[in-house]
Amino acid sequence: MIRRVAMALLMALPVVALAARDGRPDWTSGESIDYPKALYLLGVGVADDRQTAEDRARAEIARTFSSHVVATTSSFAQETGRNVDGVTITARDRAISDSARTATQKELVGVEVGAVWQDPETKQVYALATLERRKAAERLEDQLGRIDAECRRIGAAFARAARLEAGVAALRYRALSKRRDPLVADLRVVSGKAPESGMASLDAAAGAALKALVVSVSSKNDPAGVIATGVIRGLAGAGMLGRTDTDPAAADLRVDVETWAEDLGAKDRWYWARATTKVVVREVPTGRVLLQLQDAERQGATVQGEALGRALRALGSRLETRLPKDLASALEGAPH
Repeated sequence: MIRRVAMALLMALPVVALAARDGRPDWTSGESIDYPKALYLLGVGVADDRQTAEDRARAEIARTFSSHVVATTSSFAQETGRNVDGVTITARDRAISDSARTATQKELVGVEVGAVWQDPETKQVYALATLERRKAAERLEDQLGRIDAECRRIGAAFARAARLEAGVAALRYRALSKRRDPLVADLRVVSGKAPESGMASLDAAAGAALKALVVSVSSKNDPAGVIATGVIRGLAGAGMLGRTDTDPAAADLRVDVETWAEDLGAKDRWYWARATTKVVVREVPTGRVLLQLQDAERQGATVQGEALGRALRALGSRLETRLPKDLASALEGAPH
């Protein structure tokens, strides 16, 4: 009976790699005979307790992905130039840099704790996290395949649809295709491969469909045009040319922007103000709302009147970033 209990307890213990001659497992240095780097991604965590050590080991693998994404951001980023009222506007595609900031928070499917060891002298616990490259690559390739199939289905609408329908389909297509980029970056890490989508013609068709859209931008309570400029730049980031001199009735999409300013008074020799903006994007023929967002900014200044200007500028800059992302998110979840 005692022997059976002892055997059960032994089987319940975590896997521990064979120690090197000095008593320390080889993997504590980041290399392992049992888990060669050609076949596995490895992460080693060290802490006073097992749970923290395991968490740190997993985080090391996540950092491998995030570091690679950051390093390759510039190669994925695209510059989109638009000429609006004689002014060239440039908007950077931020999808990859955003994914880089969240990469260390992702749940890495397939990561396992392969071994745990405690240093008998320092009592520090070492944990080894492993991710099998082949299985991880298969999962990523499967996800990419499903995204590509859906992109082709949506892309089929470009050629046969009317201008507005083609443009909205193109927005959906671009929102979905951008989801490929972090997956491709992850696949580079685990397999060294960088598969192309094979949809260059659809990418070009989507860009053409978006450029063809007639987009009207109207802005209330924005005398300096700061908010309208941020919105127009945001539209450019989504591939569209928004204009303030277009008749809304003749447009495909109408973007209505309204701003409210609030004087918050002075405190400790600082003047405070808040600016609030509401943006509504709708299809003109159907009246269907594609996106509605609201944002606010509070700023202070030592010079009276400057606080509101700062709030408006900060709000306009944030709308430039938010608008393409929020529009993409809204269209991904919208029925079609």
